[in-house]
Amino acid sequence: MENRLEQEPGIHERQPKQGIPVETSYLRLLTPKPLIIPACAGGPRASLIYAPTRIPRMFLWKDGRGFKHWKLDTEQPATEATPVLVYELHKDGRLVDIFSSFNVDKKALAFKSQEQIENFPLTPGSGLGDCGAYFLFTEKINGQEEFFVAEIFHGYYGILKLNVISFLNDFVFREFYKYRFVFPVNGFLIP
Repeated sequence: MENRLEQEPGIHERQPKQGIPVETSYLRLLTPKPLIIPACAGGPRASLIYAPTRIPRMFLWKDGRGFKHWKLDTEQPATEATPVLVYELHKDGRLVDIFSSFNVDKKALAFKSQEQIENFPLTPGSGLGDCGAYFLFTEKINGQEEFFVAEIFHGYYGILKLNVISFLNDFVFREFYKYRFVFPVNGFLIP
């Protein structure tokens, strides 16, 4: 599968809007022009378990590392169309360090709905890269808000897979793999 982001010459040289960082100590902007994730209807269990009718060849890991495994297959809010930016990793780091490199409240960088994350592969121009894309989101667990990271990546035979990991995971993401991180634009435009 070809990646449209990598086909555009000089994509790193374009200037994004003011207030949007081109580079952090861990990430480099790939899409200065935001991609738009369509509006999401929300509702009960907005989960990839229903995705085969929406997104051909996309499913949860069979061993259950997705939303359901974490007991996050909950009612999701409706959302408006969401402009997003895609960054690529250029320095080894843990999730906590990578997401903190923007020096903004991490809640501002989180998606409001799992459905937004699930719809990202449907967004025109949304290249997942060779090792996938990562999305910060929050859910209430026992009344407390907790942070999680969803990853969507290509599995065997080009099938898209989704995995959920803890925000506090100590795994070191290596820049060699050029992981991609996706953020809602509004996270950078907070006064």
